[in-house]
Amino acid sequence: MSHPPLPDTPEAQREARLGLFAALTAYLTWGLLVIYFKALEPVPPFLILAHRAVWSVLVLGGLITLLQGWGRVKVALQTAKIRWSLCATAALIGVNWFVFIWAVVSDRVLSASLGYYINPLVNVLFGVLFLQERLRRWQMVAIAIAALGVINQGVSIGAFPGVSVFLAVTFAVYGLIRKTAHVDAVTGLFIEVVIISVPALMYFAWLWQMGMDLAPVTGPVQMGLLLASGVITPLPLVMFTIGAKRLSLTTIGIIQYLAPTLQFATGVYVYGEAFETEQLVTFALIWLAVVIFSWDAYRAQRRRRASQAV
Repeated sequence: MSHPPLPDTPEAQREARLGLFAALTAYLTWGLLVIYFKALEPVPPFLILAHRAVWSVLVLGGLITLLQGWGRVKVALQTAKIRWSLCATAALIGVNWFVFIWAVVSDRVLSASLGYYINPLVNVLFGVLFLQERLRRWQMVAIAIAALGVINQGVSIGAFPGVSVFLAVTFAVYGLIRKTAHVDAVTGLFIEVVIISVPALMYFAWLWQMGMDLAPVTGPVQMGLLLASGVITPLPLVMFTIGAKRLSLTTIGIIQYLAPTLQFATGVYVYGEAFETEQLVTFALIWLAVVIFSWDAYRAQRRRRASQAV
């Protein structure tokens, strides 16, 4: 049996550096997807999603071949519970991707970033509701403050912040189902994109029959970006998996806010989305909730380490 490297050894330090690099790469990639999808703005969102699914099947299929993982795919498909769970997660991640792409190309990057700030807090809430996990006091405070932020956003814009809440909730439900489905990340994602690629290929066939362009791009750069969508889907997931195995959950929990922070900064400073006083209040409440949530997670981890050392 292999054992993890002892803390503070050169091997452990190398593993920690690798984990940090991988996690930062994953969340930087997710954060910069705004720029990626903005560059594809002339292409309809559903067509971008269709290309993303189809090219991801090819890339992930090659990765599974490299990892000799077709046996795991077969087992997952033969297990009814896993098969139906992945059908549900495919639908969830498909609509989540679509709404995110639509938000980006519709100049609603701030709404998207708000959703991914809220998502970790929704994850914790779902853990309490569905997995019998217990909320710590400061976690309850963080969730309450985040809820105030969502309410303020709804009041300030005169409507329910549907995009933000939809992205947060669909991704949280996706994570909840995947947590209970006994399948590894790469195998699960491969089966999900295969499922999504079925309506994508039907959509391609309809466009072809109607004599419409399957890739209405403005040049070779955009064509290259469409093809590269098969890489930007599995790459951050694989890097996240590498990072999650080598870093503490607290570290991962803090790094995960890099993605919505990049999305927020890109929306405001690169694409000039309006950031009024009402939105400042909303984001201030969400950022306060994030700080409290991260501080509480760090404190809880230190307590666990102290108790284990006794």
